[in-house]
Amino acid sequence: MNNNFLSNRLIIFTVLSLLFIGCDRGENQSIEITQKSPVQFVMKDNSDNLLIKLFQLEIQKELVTLAGLNPNSTWLDFANRNAKEDPNTNYEWTSKGTPEADVYLVTFSDKIDWGYRWEVNIKTKIVKYINLDDYLSCKYGFSGLDKHTLFEVTNLSQNAISKRYKPGNSKKKEIVYLIKGKIKNKTGKSLTNTKLMGHLKIIYKDKSIIGSSNCNFWDTKCGFKKNISVDSPWKNNTDLEFSIVTEGIDELYLDYQPEFAFFILELETGDPVGFSYQKAIAEYDVKKQWASFKK
Repeated sequence: MNNNFLSNRLIIFTVLSLLFIGCDRGENQSIEITQKSPVQFVMKDNSDNLLIKLFQLEIQKELVTLAGLNPNSTWLDFANRNAKEDPNTNYEWTSKGTPEADVYLVTFSDKIDWGYRWEVNIKTKIVKYINLDDYLSCKYGFSGLDKHTLFEVTNLSQNAISKRYKPGNSKKKEIVYLIKGKIKNKTGKSLTNTKLMGHLKIIYKDKSIIGSSNCNFWDTKCGFKKNISVDSPWKNNTDLEFSIVTEGIDELYLDYQPEFAFFILELETGDPVGFSYQKAIAEYDVKKQWASFKK
């Protein structure tokens, strides 16, 4: 009786050990595949359209150059370069399985989970960069929202999708996002430059439609109601009024149900002695709003 009991325990322990080793092997394999894969910011399109393929190739080349890499660089080169540029932050490679067979989520991130992410299929060895893919980011619940933001959005008098006629066309309508309110500076610093942008993102599986607010180089207010400068800083613990209208999205897209829909408020600011900040300070799920406008 005791021998049978011990034998059964041994079998269970062996099976669990093999499962654990198998899981660990998949995680390690997914990291290795990612590190050895060539940097691919723009996923290849299956389209036979030569112009689309050439356009994607040019975008890929430009993004690789901007990242300080070369056409033969791997994701490990990419990670090492970014870690080198931020020597005071400790980054770590991790991987975990997903509900999909053979698919792993690989990350190269810091202790508060800011960093770089990939979806990796260890069977097909296909690696997809998540950070620049709106659909994959939403699929895995990732957001560019700064959860530890030093700014607070308050007193919203407008915060909704709206339909309007296209400028110069009284027969054709488009979808915009209107938001108006205040933002409180809680950085403990006096800020001397600001840029506030809004982005309405309608995300389908293979494509994202984005309507952003306009802010050109010469716009010194850029979303805010007053100019911010060295002579007129945004002082700590004070509010600034803002108002944003995004560029229009053709109402044709209302016929298609998106996987996700968000409005994102992004702030870029800094002070005269080196502090800089560029992150999303607010994010609103607007999928239900979008559906309510369906023609």
